[in-house]
Amino acid sequence: MFGKGKHRIHSDAVNHEFRRKLWDGQLPLKINVHYKEVSTSKRVRSLYVMVPRLNYFTFILERVKAAFDEYVSSDLVDNF
Repeated sequence: MFGKGKHRIHSDAVNHEFRRKLWDGQLPLKINVHYKEVSTSKRVRSLYVMVPRLNYFTFILERVKAAFDEYVSSDLVDNF
């Protein structure tokens, strides 16, 4: 039991909530374009996203593509 007085919580409930938050957590990602694929003189900024831990990378590909389309050649954009 955790807590004092009327605010006592059973330890199993705390452990379950902690495990649930870890399981449902998100991962921070930093995504860059390889310097050999850049076809502009503009400074390419990294893309920072938070994604669910159990997500597939393919679910965010459209977002990544949209962020970097202006920095790569049109033939790479068209072959996506």
